[in-house]
Amino acid sequence: MKKELLAYCKYYKGEKENPYEGNKAMLWLAESVWYREYSKGNCLTDTLIAFCDNFDDAGLFNFKEKDGVPIALKATIFTLYAKYNSGTIREAGEQFKQFYNIYYG
Repeated sequence: MKKELLAYCKYYKGEKENPYEGNKAMLWLAESVWYREYSKGNCLTDTLIAFCDNFDDAGLFNFKEKDGVPIALKATIFTLYAKYNSGTIREAGEQFKQFYNIYYG
């Protein structure tokens, strides 16, 4: 199952050290957090549920819903993005769409 989870990650490949800088470093971190949380029981943990709530609060729950990236992973990326790049969850929503399109197409 862990290899299947890693297949969803664009930046994190199981490394112990983050090989990136800048935005890609944050994306690697977000993917590694999602991977570790989801690997705990192959389900949504309380942490991932909180991230999904943030994603929904920002009006993003249906954002790119058919791009093959699990919503909990997108929500984790969003939550870290909002933490490091914006004042509030709501303010981060529109900015995140542009950011996500750059790094995940």
